[in-house]
Amino acid sequence: MNQSSSPFDFDEWMTLAKTDPEGFARRRREAIEKLIASAPQTRQQRLRGLQWSIDAELRTCRTPLQACMHIFNRMWDSVYGANGLLDALKALGNPPPFHVSAHQSAKPAVSAKVLPFKRTDSVI
Repeated sequence: MNQSSSPFDFDEWMTLAKTDPEGFARRRREAIEKLIASAPQTRQQRLRGLQWSIDAELRTCRTPLQACMHIFNRMWDSVYGANGLLDALKALGNPPPFHVSAHQSAKPAVSAKVLPFKRTDSVI
């Protein structure tokens, strides 16, 4: 498997996860460490702390889908939650008064229609 700086190959990673879970975990850790090491020195400690927090949360998940949903929700919280990206962007356009009270930005309503599908016996 190619470990150079080539574009991300989902199929390669999926095959590795299926055939060699320990190799997948090792390569994942290496890729994360490489990315963190490429960040400015002043950001690396924060990034390592964030990754530690993500890994701790993922260990509580029983399935890959549950892990994906946890990280998805965490991402949206960092955008719409208190002191999230949305609040920061608003502050850039409209500087807050001297005394600012913390507030929770409303999360957008999310809905989806669940589509039925035929289940197959094969595992993807």
